[in-house]
Amino acid sequence: IWLFCSTGKEYSIQLGMESDAMAVVNYYHPKRIELRKEPSESNLILPELRSSHPMYGRLAMGDSEDPIISILLDETHDQSISFLYIDKNNNEDFTDDDEATWDEVKRDHMIKEVLIEVAYNGISPQTVPYPVSFYRYKNRLKDSIIAFRNGYREGNLALNDTTYRLAIFDDNLDGLFDELDNGAIVIDMNLDGALDGKTDSDEYFSLKSPITFGEENLRIKQISPAGDLITFVTIDSFI
Repeated sequence: IWLFCSTGKEYSIQLGMESDAMAVVNYYHPKRIELRKEPSESNLILPELRSSHPMYGRLAMGDSEDPIISILLDETHDQSISFLYIDKNNNEDFTDDDEATWDEVKRDHMIKEVLIEVAYNGISPQTVPYPVSFYRYKNRLKDSIIAFRNGYREGNLALNDTTYRLAIFDDNLDGLFDELDNGAIVIDMNLDGALDGKTDSDEYFSLKSPITFGEENLRIKQISPAGDLITFVTIDSFI
C-alpha cells in the first residue's frame, strides 16, 4: 500500500493503440472463454456452417451498453475442419467479419489475431481497434477458446526537458485501461529508446506505484477507460 502527499501539478498525455504487446512485456494473462451449445445473444446472423454442432462463446470488452463480443467455433469432432468467427464489430452478424480461418495451425494448437472494435462511452470515434489473440488447443480444453491481449497503449511523457517513452497494458483483457489493479506501465527510464517490460525490470511498474523521474516523483492520477489519455500528478513524498 502506497501513501502519497500530492502537490497537484499534472501532466496529461495522449496514447495511441499499438499491437504485439508480447514484444514489450514477457507475460500475459490468458482468459479462458467457455464454449456452449447456445449463443448468449439470440439475434445473431450466422454464416453457412460446416459442422453439425457449432459452439458459442463471449468476450466482454469496453464500457458501452453492449460490451459483449460473440464468438462462434465451427469445428468437427476430429478438428479436421475448424473455423473461428469473431463478431469483431459487435453488430451481431458473423457474415461481415474477417475470414474465419486460423492464422497459424501448429502441432498442438491453432492461433488467430483479430482487431476487435471495442466501444467506449464519451470518446470520438466511439470504437477503437484492439488486437486480441485467440488460440485453440487440439488435445485439451475442448470446451474452451483461450484469449489474451495483444494490444497496448503507447505515448511520450515530456518532463523537465526530457521525453520518456511509455506504454500501458490492460492485463485482464476487458478493454478497460482505467482499472489500476489490472494493468501495468512500462517506461523507458534509461532513455535507450526501448521498453523493457520484464516484470523484474527497473522500467516495469504497477499502475498504482509511485515513479521517480530524477528528482521528481509522480503517480498516475487517472487513465481514461479507453486508455487514450493518462494523467500523472506530482507527489512530494511517498511511503
